[in-house]
Amino acid sequence: MEDWKSKLHRRVLNLRNIEGLINTDLFNSLWENSGKRQREEVVEIIEKEDKDRLLFWMRNHPSIELSEKPLSTLRRTAARIGVTNYSRLSKGGLIREISRKEKEYGVK
Repeated sequence: MEDWKSKLHRRVLNLRNIEGLINTDLFNSLWENSGKRQREEVVEIIEKEDKDRLLFWMRNHPSIELSEKPLSTLRRTAARIGVTNYSRLSKGGLIREISRKEKEYGVK
């Protein structure tokens, strides 16, 4: 009997976390700066009650400035666009190199 109560409790906590995220100024700003496809994606994420994907969506939204992105995201971006020795660069170095590559090659 306790098993279903525990499952329900975890689900409620997860939904509260999602509610907390969508009630932030950051989420509202990202929502306003999103196109139809991005909004459909986030609605689908919320309907699936996937807090981790919602956080990922928020952290990787195109309107987020590079300086606001976590180091791990910057490293993935740097690897994707071909920044050499990206794993050795500081956050500032990554931002400079990503910006340089984007300007030089028009890569996003």
